[in-house]
Amino acid sequence: MPNKRANDQLVHHGFVSLNRLEALGDAIFAFALTLLALDLRIPAPGSGGLVSGLIAHEPKLFIFLLTFLVVAQEWDVHQRTMMHIARADGVFIWMCILSLMFVVLMPASADILGKYPTQPLALACFGTNTALLCLASWLMWQHASQRGPLLDESLAPFTVKMISRL
Repeated sequence: MPNKRANDQLVHHGFVSLNRLEALGDAIFAFALTLLALDLRIPAPGSGGLVSGLIAHEPKLFIFLLTFLVVAQEWDVHQRTMMHIARADGVFIWMCILSLMFVVLMPASADILGKYPTQPLALACFGTNTALLCLASWLMWQHASQRGPLLDESLAPFTVKMISRL
């Protein structure tokens, strides 16, 4: 399926350059993924040794892996959505920015969960942030797909429905 923005030409559609919006999204996703690693600490040398230090950090490593996969999956959804957008209106732009806000919050909610892994409130913070990120992405696609002029004209109606169900 050809993309109307072939050759990375700067395309303006009244409100914003879609290339700039995509660049902002890529930068935020990259930054969030990088921030996740900053919470990982090398175990301090002690009597237990490296193996016991790594085992002690196992919950944080698991939370890092889980959060990294959630953010990476949402980046995949975001880039696949943006691939089919031909133009943006103001509502779409702000929905995109809203979804990016939840991406930015992922390292913080993962940090809360990493520091308080047995606390229900910590899990609720992480789960709420993840759910809001997914909801914002879904709403962004719903707006774009219901406002036909925002989508690439070559996009088949079946594809629109299939993406909506995902």
